[in-house]
Amino acid sequence: MELMYPRHLKPGGWVEFQDIVAQVFSDDDSLVDSTLPLFLQKMGESLAAFGMKYFLTANNLGQYLEDAGFANIRLKTIKIPVGTWPKVRVLKSSAK
Repeated sequence: MELMYPRHLKPGGWVEFQDIVAQVFSDDDSLVDSTLPLFLQKMGESLAAFGMKYFLTANNLGQYLEDAGFANIRLKTIKIPVGTWPKVRVLKSSAK
């Protein structure tokens, strides 16, 4: 993954990245018997077999930025519900 190096920013400047992790999780273990996590795992393995970039690079973004020389790195993770069944009312309205 090629990143913008700090020399392209003035001191005190900042850069923002947004990415989606193509993994699924559940707060209540309701995905334990689901085939969706297995499907995504196999899809990642298939992409790698064809030499394509792994689609979970967002998991390593903080390390990539640190390796490139960036400082004061702040990561923020936001849950994005898939479907309309979240128990938390705020998440339920954003899923539609």
